[in-house]
Amino acid sequence: MNESVRKPGGRAIRVLEVINSSSVGGGQTQLLALARGLPRDRFEIDVAAAPDGPLGDLVRSSGLSFYPLGFDSAWRGRLVRAVRNLVSSGGYRIVHTHGGIAGFWVRAALPGLPPRTVHTLHGIHYLHYANPLTRLACILVDRCLARFTDRIICVSSSDRRQGVAAGVLGASQARVVPNGVEPTELEPSVEPAEVRAALGLSPRVPLIGCVARLHRQKGLPHLLESMATVGRQRPEARLALVGDGPEEVALRSLAANLGITDRILFLGARNDVADLYRAFDLFCLPSLWEGLPISLLEALLMGLPVVATAVDGTVEVVSHEQEGLLVPPGDPGALAGALLRLLDDRELGARLGKAGQARVLSGFTRSRMVELTGQVYDELCPV
Repeated sequence: MNESVRKPGGRAIRVLEVINSSSVGGGQTQLLALARGLPRDRFEIDVAAAPDGPLGDLVRSSGLSFYPLGFDSAWRGRLVRAVRNLVSSGGYRIVHTHGGIAGFWVRAALPGLPPRTVHTLHGIHYLHYANPLTRLACILVDRCLARFTDRIICVSSSDRRQGVAAGVLGASQARVVPNGVEPTELEPSVEPAEVRAALGLSPRVPLIGCVARLHRQKGLPHLLESMATVGRQRPEARLALVGDGPEEVALRSLAANLGITDRILFLGARNDVADLYRAFDLFCLPSLWEGLPISLLEALLMGLPVVATAVDGTVEVVSHEQEGLLVPPGDPGALAGALLRLLDDRELGARLGKAGQARVLSGFTRSRMVELTGQVYDELCPV
């Protein structure tokens, strides 16, 4: 932690990027890309987040300042005071929050302070909550916070439409900045045969990959059910689930009940995802809803044939039979059919993979995401 807050200097716009967790997930990856990628002659970036996790070290190793905030503290008044003290002493012209927790507590702490406010919705997940009272409460809270927010960034056009329709953001304050991925960060370091050997698989075993948080949103029970069907025609096929989350125990139990435990590799959170992508024969993302999934962008960038569900966000990247195969959400039979089709038709898979890679490179790069966010900052603080 830096002992003091730097004062603003020159004409650079000072920006504080804030997220609650310091684990490295999708939101943290995009925040770190902004902090590293925004031109330093135009923007002076600091980062604040919870102290536990790798994000702080990654920020510091990039030559940037990191400030720990106690988002997990039971004393929320202390968090609000810490936010106000940091913002007041830092001379920030923009405070940019990411995700629901940071977006709530930081924006609630800012009224009366001079910085302009930006909030990124990395998916409007509460619109899909099963409990209607919880869903309504979240909508009402975000409607209130939107009144104190200068710009709200959505990662997909569908999120913007849904947010405007739900009244949680205004059309005039909303900007669409798609998630982006960086080719140089997905350069593999190990040959696919070595990765497969480490997993106990031969190079000839058909391997389906899924990189996702083990959460209800991702529709993973439907993928496991589809693997039971796939296994009847291709018993040698395997599924690698990369990620962790609250549904892991239930998913392991479901695999056992389906009799496919030996066909499912639960790999947990990994830091060698680029190597794993190269070892996959195809990629599947069976989400029930999405903002704009980074793992899908990564798989497409790696040239993998993709099977995904036709949900908002995903359909802005993948068109059926052009960049991948799309199936309805919650339909294990359709998933199984699409997976078998790609396992049996390598020529189709190669064509889809090539088109998917071109699609990502043309519109979903990290540099484009950084550039568009910089334009939002320039709107708020013109030179």
